[in-house]
Amino acid sequence: MIESQYELDMFPMVKNRSVVNIYPTKLYVDWFNYITNNGINYSIDKLEPISFLIEDFETRKQFDNWLERNFQLLFDVRLSYSCIDKSLWPEKRTFCIFNKWFDIRFSNLILDMKTDSIEII
Repeated sequence: MIESQYELDMFPMVKNRSVVNIYPTKLYVDWFNYITNNGINYSIDKLEPISFLIEDFETRKQFDNWLERNFQLLFDVRLSYSCIDKSLWPEKRTFCIFNKWFDIRFSNLILDMKTDSIEII
């Protein structure tokens, strides 16, 4: 548990990374419910977002340019966590569809609240 008494500089800021969070929208949830077809009707709040640590950007415009060049990878990773059968994935996976299926949130302010190093698996 984090103590309630803290100093503002207590948590180091991660300098060389930003984060992009991919939150499912209703369109994604509708697709997910269709492909799972298991009698359970999932809702947006039952499907977790995926967070990606990415390179650091000085401006939102730089991030937007990066996202437009790299959305396909993020799209494919998100789909693969839901369905390994690629034949069930939507054929058209354009940037426009990506933006309709996911709410994209970017932040370049990351504070590390742990003292041990990040573990990569």
